[in-house]
Amino acid sequence: MPRPDVKALGVEYRRIPVVAIGKDIYTDTRLILSKLEAIYPASDVHPSISASTSENRAMEKLLEYWMVDGGIFTRATQLIPTSMPLFKDPKFTKDRQQYSGSSWSKDKMEAIRPEALVEIKGAFAFLEESLLADGREWILNTRSPSLADIEGIRIS
Repeated sequence: MPRPDVKALGVEYRRIPVVAIGKDIYTDTRLILSKLEAIYPASDVHPSISASTSENRAMEKLLEYWMVDGGIFTRATQLIPTSMPLFKDPKFTKDRQQYSGSSWSKDKMEAIRPEALVEIKGAFAFLEESLLADGREWILNTRSPSLADIEGIRIS
């Protein structure tokens, strides 16, 4: 960050990855996956990653909210080591500060790190001790990864 390559496309949205299909540009993981599933319908070769039941769709949405909108992603960013060269780059810290609306100073990040670590440990404990406690490999107990699994690992 900042993303001059994306800005040159006239896209202010900051999410990554960026996928171009024809003349259309997609900048959101969920939207990209949805578009790809529309273009390439599920088959035996590549099954759908989207949930097929209302219960499983609810789990996808719960994980989507909890991981990104609910704050787990934000907490993960608060664990970036302040010793990294990025923190010496004023463009990076200014960009992150403008994006998040809060200070990215080294002192502030170090002060909030312990609380963020507790939140992240709790998130992984929830995933491991609740959703995966019965020994299943995938969150929805599917044969392969699903959208719920993608949502569940977005902080890693």
